[in-house]
Formats: sequence, structure tokens, C-alpha cells
Amino acid sequence: MKKLAALIFMLVLTAGLAAPSAYGSSPANWQSSIVLANPNGGGAGNSGVSVSVNFYGANAPVLAEETINAFGSLELNYGVTDNFKGSAEISANQPVAAVYRQFPGGADQSYAPILYTAFSADQAGATYYIPTFVRRADVSSLIGIQNIDASIASLNLKFYKTGNTTGSPDYVLENYLVDPFSSRQLGGAGSTDLPNFPANFDGSLVISLQDPECTSCGKRIVVAAQEIPNSGRRAYAFEGRPQGSMFAYMPSAMCKVGTTQQTTYYAVQNAGSGDTYVIVDYYDNNGKKIATQKSGRVKPGAKVSINTCLARGMGGKSGSAVIYADNDGKTTLNAVTRKYEYAADGNIVAMGKVVSTDGLATAFTAPGSGSRLLSLPYIPWGASTYDYRAYIAVFNPSSTQTANVEITYYTREGCGPSGAPPVDGCQSKRHRLTVKPLGKGNSTPMLGSALISGSFIGSAVVSSDQPVVVLVRVQKTTKVKGFTTLGEDYTGVELAR
Repeated sequence: MKKLAALIFMLVLTAGLAAPSAYGSSPANWQSSIVLANPNGGGAGNSGVSVSVNFYGANAPVLAEETINAFGSLELNYGVTDNFKGSAEISANQPVAAVYRQFPGGADQSYAPILYTAFSADQAGATYYIPTFVRRADVSSLIGIQNIDASIASLNLKFYKTGNTTGSPDYVLENYLVDPFSSRQLGGAGSTDLPNFPANFDGSLVISLQDPECTSCGKRIVVAAQEIPNSGRRAYAFEGRPQGSMFAYMPSAMCKVGTTQQTTYYAVQNAGSGDTYVIVDYYDNNGKKIATQKSGRVKPGAKVSINTCLARGMGGKSGSAVIYADNDGKTTLNAVTRKYEYAADGNIVAMGKVVSTDGLATAFTAPGSGSRLLSLPYIPWGASTYDYRAYIAVFNPSSTQTANVEITYYTREGCGPSGAPPVDGCQSKRHRLTVKPLGKGNSTPMLGSALISGSFIGSAVVSSDQPVVVLVRVQKTTKVKGFTTLGEDYTGVELAR
């Protein structure tokens, strides 16, 4: 069996939201699940994929072993009764894709879900970048670190305040130990695991092996983060990155769009070794540039916060963004276009956050490159807007090539051996998009004609003749006081460049 993905579980009491009486009682329990998809049709003869899920931590569930039909998917649920807080490792005989999902388990379902994409084994590393870490009266970050190696990982955690001018961390936690095949969580409201940490902090975090040359030390970790408001019904999660990239592609760029004033904010961390400037180019859905935004100087390890509404011309606009770093922050003349441009010569990690006046708050980590084939393991479409519904955004990062995109929707049953339908049927429907260079297209199960009796639950596979970046929004309507929409984002799982 091949170890293909790892998930950090920040479960139940650790990540449960405490809702004040103004919004009703907090749910009696929080449940978590792994949503798994078999995007490649299984093994020989399309017989399906065999999956094992090992859980690590106190009160861990027993080994889960499942078979997923070709192009099928399933959801492994674990609730508060097990009082489990730990991690999981997924093994399979064919590539699989996975998303972590946390949701309320009580009768009151009007709480935002928490979603993030699982890590493949090759995404583990000796250093991880977290572009935002906050601790304030209204919200706190919770960090989960998973050690996927057979030896103890001794880590240094370096925190940098936004606007750091020295290049030295503002807070350091040394010799933070994570046992083999285990995970630890730190941060969150009221936590004492960061001694003398500032009561008010907004910045970034770099986690690295204390001794990267140590042959007996754990060398590979993965890290995820949640931001948890100390009251209310919103929470969101995003993945860390083991290294920076030259570009960060954001399928969401909005400034006060619509009646709910949806707005996108970015946290961009300098993952390079020297100072840099962050540049954001904004494009509309047809690929036309709307605006360019430049930050001040950003020190290594530190972040800059970007508000899309501070870019001239973005007011009321919706589109996408390309973020990159220019180490000298000066424009040069492009010999081909004859325009003055910034140079992409830095190294960054970027997180996007979408908020609205009606309660929506989501988060996602921007991919540094596009993919020709992606899996979207969790695609719901309830018959009512009060059920979860998935909205898919496809961004084409190419500046010259149009992307011809095909999104295929599959029900959870998938297909049986040799492609034959199982007892419950084999539903696959296609939605084709043409996405202009630097443009964006959108899809839903409804647009893909995949609905059965008005609803859909399953997965999707995105294929394109040009690399694309895909973001999935899962949201629902609610009538709770102060909230109309609750939701969360996750990024598509890369299957092929």
C-alpha cells in the first residue's frame, strides 16, 4: 500500500465553536470527517481502489478499510463520542484525493463548516510556512502539526509581526517536540502552550526542524491552521506550505461585490531569504487587467496584509489575482510589450480570505502553479439553499493560452467493475468551459446537469488542456440572527501538471 495523503484532525473540543446566547446555544458536539475520492477510475479493470486510514492519538478510532468504486467517493465520519484529537494517514493502492471536513453535530446546523485539502506525502517537509497567525480578543489561530516520520521531530517556531522591520522573529518557541506519526495542536483561545506570547498579535509563522542535519530527527511535517472567532458561528481553515513559490494564483478577488459586499483579503508571507515587495495584479473574468497593487518592503518570514479595495479600480469588481514578489520593487521595460512591469523574482506563500456583511467567512491557500487534472472530492448540492451547495471557480493563469476545461461530476456510488454501474447507478455529467487567458469560469452541479431529484452529492474531476487553478466554495443559507450565509473554501487536489 502506498502512503498518499495525510490529514491533521483538529477535532471536536479542540476546534469547537463557542456561540454566545445571542446566536443560540453552541452545538452539543462537533463532528469531523474525511471525504475521499477515487478520481482515476481505480485499478486494473476499474475494480476500484482499496483505502486504509490509520488514526493516531488518544482515543483514536480503529483502522478504517474501504473500497471506493471507480470515480466514486465516500465520507468517513467520526463524532464527539470518541473524544478523539489526533491525526490520520491515508494509504491506497491507487492515487486518491481527500478533504477534511468539520461540521456541527447537534440539531442546530447553522454554523460554518471547516474545510481544507489533505496533504500528499511529497508535500511534507522540514520547514513549513503559515502566512497568518492571530491572537486577539475576537479571534485566535489554532495550528496543527503532524509528524509523518518514524522519529521525533524537534521544531523551532518563529513568529513575525506584520510590519516587522528587523528580520528577527518577534517570538520564538524552541524544541517543540512532536512524536513519530503523531500530531500536536497549539494556539487557540485561552491556550497556555505559548508562554508569554503577546495578548494581541497579528503576523506569520515559520516552523522548521531545530537541527535539519540530524539523521535521527523527524524530517517531514505537514501543518494546517484554523482561525476560530471567540464567539459567533464562523470558522475557517487553510493549509501551510513547505516552501514558497514565485507566483500565488487567487481565483477569488472581490471588493464589496453585491448586496452582501463580499471582499477578498490576502495574507502574503515572504518565504525568501531577503527583503521583497509584494505585487498583486487583478483581472476580471475575461482576463482584462483591472489594477496593480504594490506593498511596502516585507522582511523574510514576515507577511503583508492586502485589502483588494485599496487597489484603484477594484470597487464593486469581481475576478482573480496573480500575486508575486519583486525583490527591488522597481519596474523595468518589457522588450516585448513595451510596458513597464515588475519582475517576479521573489518567493512567497499566500492565503486568501473572503468575508461579507451577511456572515460569510472563508479561507484558502493559493496554489503556486496550475494543473491539467484535479480532483474535487466534496461536491454537495442540496435541494434547498439551506443545504450545503458547492460553487466551483476555475482560473486560467496563462497570459497567452485559452484553457478548454471539462468538469465531470460523479455521484458517490461511482462506477462498478469495468465501468459498469453499481446497484445505485453511475451518474457522470460534464460541463465544458472555455476560460480566456488570465480569466475565470464557474461551474456547479446544476450547470453540469448532474442533479438527481434536485440535489447532488459526490465529487468532480477537472481536466484542461492548459494548467488551471480551482477553488471550491461550499456554502448554505441560514436565518440565524446576524447571519445569512455561512461557508468555507478548499482548493482542488492536483493529479497531474
